Amino acid sequence: MEIKEKVIVITGASKGLGKALALAFRKEGATLILASHLGKELDTLAEKLSAYAFAADVTDEKQVMQLAEFTVKKFGRIDV
Repeated sequence: MEIKEKVIVITGASKGLGKALALAFRKEGATLILASHLGKELDTLAEKLSAYAFAADVTDEKQVMQLAEFTVKKFGRIDV
């Protein structure tokens, strides 16, 4: 799959697998929307990767919907 210029939302992005995916996808040229409930870590990573940070708890359906709505409004789509 070609990743360059894809709009990718990553939850749990501030550490572990989510962070590793963010680093790898950014290296390939993806546009990233990073989501996590860990605000400070999220902001630091988003700044490092020139990505968008979105504070969200994925166990809260309303917050997940807000994340999706933000992404679609900003980019017109979510590819991954």
